[in-house]
Amino acid sequence: MLEAIALRTEYLDNPLGLDTVKPRLGWKLRSDGRNVLQTAYRVQTSAAASFEDVAWDSGQVESDQSQQVLYAGPELASLQRVYWRVKVWSHLGEESPFSE
Repeated sequence: MLEAIALRTEYLDNPLGLDTVKPRLGWKLRSDGRNVLQTAYRVQTSAAASFEDVAWDSGQVESDQSQQVLYAGPELASLQRVYWRVKVWSHLGEESPFSE
């Protein structure tokens, strides 16, 4: 099974406040297989943890980048709470579910 874990924003776990409107996102890859490489990712943000209304969707981005991925959605407002999740694809054609 392929999954994205240990999501971080500006190198922090669940930060309560940030001093940037374009934060950097990062995650780690976990897989049952060995030497599994990420070939693409998709990031989504929402104002609700349920993701009923997605505020920004990166679409599938062909990239092995999993650290310092720059948020490219609508500008964030002061005191705005944002949830984000990511799914990844591997060089073996595996697709992960969205992260928690």
